[in-house]
Amino acid sequence: MIATRMGRVEKSRLLELIVLGQQLRRVGTDFIDLGPGQPDFPVPDLVIEATVKALREGHTYYSPVLGVSELREAVADRYNRRCGAKYSSANVMVTAGAKGALYHIIGSHLDEGGEVIVPSPYYVSTPEIVKLWGGTPRFLPCRIENGFQLDFDELKALVGPASKGIVLNSPCNPTGAVIPLPLLKEILQLAAERDLFVIMDECYDRYVYPGFEYATIPHVTPDAALPFFIAGSFSKTFSMTGYRLGYAVGPADSITAAGKIQSHSMNGVTTFSQFGGLAALQHEEDIFAPVLDLFTRRRAVLLEEIKGLSDLRWVEPGGAFYLFADAGEWMARTGAKTSEELAARLLKEGGVMVIPGGTLGQEGFIRISFAVPEDQIREAVRRMKAFVEK
Repeated sequence: MIATRMGRVEKSRLLELIVLGQQLRRVGTDFIDLGPGQPDFPVPDLVIEATVKALREGHTYYSPVLGVSELREAVADRYNRRCGAKYSSANVMVTAGAKGALYHIIGSHLDEGGEVIVPSPYYVSTPEIVKLWGGTPRFLPCRIENGFQLDFDELKALVGPASKGIVLNSPCNPTGAVIPLPLLKEILQLAAERDLFVIMDECYDRYVYPGFEYATIPHVTPDAALPFFIAGSFSKTFSMTGYRLGYAVGPADSITAAGKIQSHSMNGVTTFSQFGGLAALQHEEDIFAPVLDLFTRRRAVLLEEIKGLSDLRWVEPGGAFYLFADAGEWMARTGAKTSEELAARLLKEGGVMVIPGGTLGQEGFIRISFAVPEDQIREAVRRMKAFVEK
């Protein structure tokens, strides 16, 4: 018998398109993949070397539930140094990616029947995690006309008696929107007044482009006193997606509570991977500086090339490595009834994979990744133009 709660949870429709792409590639179909949600550079050598060293030194035992102390301290120091926070290792739990942080924080702070406000478009797993814990996601539309920023008055109106929390995503996957500091201050003040927890999902915190400014919780409240959390990841900054390494940062008592769930779900994150993560943080600036330069150039190429595509509306992404575009006119022109149908046809007929916005909470849009070489970006745009204008 399957639990009734599974009827509330949707499967990841993203995977269906990815599987289609894999099938086409196996039979030799030529297409350019603008769907990636991961960087295309390899794991840095020094991270691999630190991981191997940890293996050879015998770090293959069970990890402490909250993570090895050295890595927890390094995560706290990262925010103290970059953001003026006043965190200690007691404020940090190492998790299996940022998704693990979201799952355990929401689970330890949401009672059955509670509501969590999720700005839309959203990261595909966020509302499903809320549902898995017996909660209800309440979606707050973020419109292209407003640069995909949430409207604070609409947020206030959405908060009700059942509201328990807000999950923010900045820089945002899929829109690239970066929440400005004044807006973040308003959101956190409202949360404090209404006794709401707040999670900042900020996997792309280092992918912030010229003209935009990263803002996070310790910029507003340096002490971890209120139930405000950061969910972070090593996947995007260091291309360590297969390490399944992330962290949750927040009040010590809340981190302890989330740790109770982790102690029964997975015990702790793979021990030797944590030493790879420690090396990454110790060399973060040296590792990431050239990456940001590279992705800034790729972003500029995409923004320039995409100007040649007619009937596609978009706004300049301030962060992450995606452009989220309104493809409603393309759907009308091609007869596609949904963004998923449009994406499937673009893949099979046009030779380009993109991610349909309907899977991310915004029907009629497509997500275009620029985590690919510049020549592929140019060729992909050429193919999209040929597809839509044929």
